[in-house]
Amino acid sequence: MEYDELMASCPMGRAFLREEAAARAGGRGLDMTALWKESGRPRGRSPRHWLAGRFERERVHDEGGGPDGRILADPGVALLYAALWLDGTGTLGEVLTGIFWGTLRADPAPMLTKENAGLMALTAKLDLVAQGLTDAEAGRHLIEGVKRHVAAQGLDVYAEETKVMHAQRAVADFDATGLVYDRDGNPIS
Repeated sequence: MEYDELMASCPMGRAFLREEAAARAGGRGLDMTALWKESGRPRGRSPRHWLAGRFERERVHDEGGGPDGRILADPGVALLYAALWLDGTGTLGEVLTGIFWGTLRADPAPMLTKENAGLMALTAKLDLVAQGLTDAEAGRHLIEGVKRHVAAQGLDVYAEETKVMHAQRAVADFDATGLVYDRDGNPIS
């Protein structure tokens, strides 16, 4: 099932799709307050309450105006909010998980070049181990991808080295050996 179809199968998903269309037509971010209102204004789950220090200002814009004032966000932030705080069915969580895995499997390199990418590295490594690579092979595969990604950016030597170092540290921090099991309960290494 495609993401749009999956989202249309639940009330919060339909509200998200309507708000996404309105945002696109208006040339603005998605209004998180509108999503909150659509879900019945659940107490303690307002977008301002959820956002409190979570995201950079370029991803979210609070227009003020009290509890009904618009809070505009990029689609990723709005989907995360709707999935984690508003959707009681878990459907938007499924969509979010599918998008995450698709992005991670397509190219984990951009995520691994950031500071504190250890959890991303472990997740990517575990996925590769589950596909049949050893822990060492998975680590080498990830670092080779990072080096190609960084080289394509045309950075100066220091910036390039820093990004590769972040990835190397993240990949080396976790040993995935024994963390993935086959159907019989035996560790895959």
